Amino acid sequence: MLCDRCHAHPAYINMQVTVNGLARQQHICVHCAQAIQGASELPSILSWDIRRSALRCDVCGMSQQELTNSARVGCAKCYDVFANILTPYIRQIHGQAEYVGDTPPNYTPSPAEQLRKLQRHMQSAIEQQNFEEAARLRDEIKVLEVQHEPN
Repeated sequence: MLCDRCHAHPAYINMQVTVNGLARQQHICVHCAQAIQGASELPSILSWDIRRSALRCDVCGMSQQELTNSARVGCAKCYDVFANILTPYIRQIHGQAEYVGDTPPNYTPSPAEQLRKLQRHMQSAIEQQNFEEAARLRDEIKVLEVQHEPN
């Protein structure tokens, strides 16, 4: 989609403009948004939106607009570049944003991973009102925290 103001650049920013009580959507490019911001004192959130909209993966070159249109990342680095955008959707779909699937047979989880796993199991036990199991897990968490706390 092209900018509603200059009709020359891709529109990355959606603004709702209200004039005389009538709300109207405007789709503008980064250049026009910067010109608007320079001409008036718009909130600093606009500059945040400009930076966020201009995100681009330095490995595959995918932009935020391309990510939004395709709903697919271009490479593994995109998960880091677009983390603020992707994480809420990943949590909504999977319930969490961390991988908790299968691990290699000889894998030993770090103390932090063990702690997170025990906390998830304890929360699950509480939700199922299995308080004996939750208490056992709580005690196990305390032991793990004492063993691995910095001295």
